[in-house]
Amino acid sequence: MFNFKMSLFLLLFIGLIINSGYIFAQENYFVSISGNDSNNGVSESTAFRSLNYALNMIKSNQTIKKILILDNINENIDIDNLGLNLVTIEGQSGKKINIQGTDVSGNKRIIRISGDTRILLVNVEISNGKGGGISIINGSSVTIGKDVIIANNTVEGFGDDEHRVGAGVFINNGSLTMQGNAIINNNYSDVVGGGIAVENGKLIMNGNSQITNNTAKNLGGGVYLLDSSLTMNENSFISNNKAMQSNGNGVVSSGGGIYCNQTCEITMRNNSSIFENISEGHGGGIFLGFLSKLIMYNSSTITKNKSNTRGGGVWLNSQKNQLVQNSGTISGNIVEGAPAYRVDIYRDSGR
Repeated sequence: MFNFKMSLFLLLFIGLIINSGYIFAQENYFVSISGNDSNNGVSESTAFRSLNYALNMIKSNQTIKKILILDNINENIDIDNLGLNLVTIEGQSGKKINIQGTDVSGNKRIIRISGDTRILLVNVEISNGKGGGISIINGSSVTIGKDVIIANNTVEGFGDDEHRVGAGVFINNGSLTMQGNAIINNNYSDVVGGGIAVENGKLIMNGNSQITNNTAKNLGGGVYLLDSSLTMNENSFISNNKAMQSNGNGVVSSGGGIYCNQTCEITMRNNSSIFENISEGHGGGIFLGFLSKLIMYNSSTITKNKSNTRGGGVWLNSQKNQLVQNSGTISGNIVEGAPAYRVDIYRDSGR
């Protein structure tokens, strides 16, 4: 009888814990403008106020896998060495959650992600950063997923590369994966990489992700790559970006869609496309520098891009560049300023 009563008590106790939603360890934190950092953060009614505070709390509580944001956020976020667990930062379903920084000096990104850290962003917009949108550095890895928009961020060309290139996203020794209709658009760099700048890193575009309507004053209106790789899959596209001519600095604007510096590799698959980008100098769609390589598969296309000088579709800057077209096409591109040069593909014979 004693054992039966004890067993019944244990079953009732376990059932109470399950029904209450606390199965020994919570997996979510909540952040709200009406919250308080003295709360425990484990429910909407006991939410934290600061996203930075919630992220710091995860360092001491590795059972937390997700932070749910209930309201718009106005703070510059610094994420450093969270550990090997993937942490999701997600805006509340049914709401447009905007993350904007408070720094107006141009010296800080809205979100800075560094070190041993893996982040998934879902249903948030990161916009209006005067020092750029996101930086992904020092081995960190980020995925921007469903309904993420990085827009209207600027970098004005001051300080080190983290603060002067890659207006939407800056990557150095890190990786970014775009998926679930993620969008990077309408960002502006005073130097290079209007949408994204990648140095010694990796960029992967999946699932209808897009980089559109970004502008750089010199190189890489959409994407600037330095010793890095870009893989485009599943109907992803880079379009309507612009590399503007900057007068007086001796640099010829290049790479309306993509500028590849040094040793880079671009792989296009599964109906991915680069179209309607503009360079006021060389390479309307892509500028391939030195030892860089372009590989095209599975109905990928480079079309309707425009250059004012050479290579409306692709400029190959060296005889050592590799262009591999398995089933991809480069066609319908435009050169306005020098029609004698190859319109779709131009290879510099002197290098």
